[in-house]
Amino acid sequence: MNIDDLAVFSELLRKVDRIAENQIITNERLEKIEESLQTQTQRFERVESILLDNSKIMMRMLDRMESMENRQERFQEYLDELSKQFSKVETTLSKVSEALMRLVDFNESFAHLDQRIMQLENARLLQRLSRLEKIVLNE
Repeated sequence: MNIDDLAVFSELLRKVDRIAENQIITNERLEKIEESLQTQTQRFERVESILLDNSKIMMRMLDRMESMENRQERFQEYLDELSKQFSKVETTLSKVSEALMRLVDFNESFAHLDQRIMQLENARLLQRLSRLEKIVLNE
């Protein structure tokens, strides 16, 4: 085994270390994103609770009205406003869902790429080891 082979082997080990560090960083980023998404989900749940509470209040107010016509008009306005609010929440949830899908796709492609890189690095390491064994056996 000569110094050049050791240098190559050392460089390969550094590359493997870098790949592992990149994977750790990616995993940490994914954990932060997941925490952020959990926080957003909790916020949406609180908004939903507030909307439901507002709905109960609105219904009590509608029940107190004297005429059926006024109740129907106000109830329709309430439903329209509630529909708008739910539409906004739904749009936001749709965007979060799309972002999650892109994140999952990215993570899958990154994992596949990382696996392929490691396979190539391992194959190179095995070739180098084989050459080193031949050199050692020939000496």
